[in-house]
Amino acid sequence: MDKFDFISSFYAKEHDRESLVRGLDSLLITDDIYVKAIPFASDISPFDRLSDAHLRNRDVSIVYSTAEVTLFKLYYRFKQSDSPRKGFGRFFIVKHPSFANIYLIIALEQSIFYYKALLPLVESLYPRFILTFISHNKLRFLLNNFMKENSIASIKIIRASHRIRLDNGWTRKKVVPLISWPDMELEEAFEWVQQNNGWFQSLQFEANRDRSIFATISINRQGIVGTTSQFGNILSTLLMPICDIINANLKLFGNRSRRDIADKSARPLVIDFGFNKLEDPTDNEKFIRALRLFKSSSISVFHGNPYIHATVIDYFDGSTFDLWVLNQSQIIIVPQLKGSFFSIKRLVNHIFDTYAEGKIIDHVEANR
Repeated sequence: MDKFDFISSFYAKEHDRESLVRGLDSLLITDDIYVKAIPFASDISPFDRLSDAHLRNRDVSIVYSTAEVTLFKLYYRFKQSDSPRKGFGRFFIVKHPSFANIYLIIALEQSIFYYKALLPLVESLYPRFILTFISHNKLRFLLNNFMKENSIASIKIIRASHRIRLDNGWTRKKVVPLISWPDMELEEAFEWVQQNNGWFQSLQFEANRDRSIFATISINRQGIVGTTSQFGNILSTLLMPICDIINANLKLFGNRSRRDIADKSARPLVIDFGFNKLEDPTDNEKFIRALRLFKSSSISVFHGNPYIHATVIDYFDGSTFDLWVLNQSQIIIVPQLKGSFFSIKRLVNHIFDTYAEGKIIDHVEANR
């Protein structure tokens, strides 16, 4: 007897949000598949962006669209070992139930489609499609909360990609990428990386519950999540909290340009380390060296000791910032005439990656 084609049956039905989640959970039980979800924000309808995304090696078309869910077909072409390859796959875009500008891309195709077609498509739409950025501490909090919400007894990391920040002033490369298969428990792995002045770029782990594997899950710093099972639970306890982070960043980083404010006053942000991270001139030097590695930008340092004053021009979209370090625990970012959400996020990401992570707060809140 021929095996029933559950995947074709799944795609043939027009889904709303609820039936899509139920269908994915059923597929993960019946078929050996892997679901990937990409949370992102878009300032206008992503469907308008995708309709313009007919690039040289990718073509996108809508299969169907409901109030909550749209299914797309993506044709792609690429070269492998100098031989032309082509194919197609499908992906969903799901509207967030509460936040108007936040969406999820969901795909259950083979990895070749994800890496050769879907992810390059999303990256080509940057910065109109904005993925999040999850700091080391927030990732740790997300995973601990995920364990609590799903009664997970243990998380065992089976593969990790992490970065180690270098304090060596003589090297131009400030962040060293490393890939490992540590087979560590969650807390042990996070402690080790933090003690070595690093952060996780991506994690793949087994979540164990009741002496069995609840799911094998992957998550990276951009908030992209993959799973072998339990999609509905992972949606509510991992992906929705990631969407909360995106929404919080939209509110915090948005409308910071002076030109968007009636009296053209500044709306600074503060990176607060919570301790005296910049205690002496050598710390200032390390920060300035890290700042100069900011890609596609111009950095002018007007003062470096005992305080720091620098200007950053982001060549991506012309955003400009003044940076001030006036005490030992905070960096002040002052957007000028243009300071886009995308550019602020890019600058903060760079500081976190190459120098240190801190808490991002509004300047008014920092001075209360």
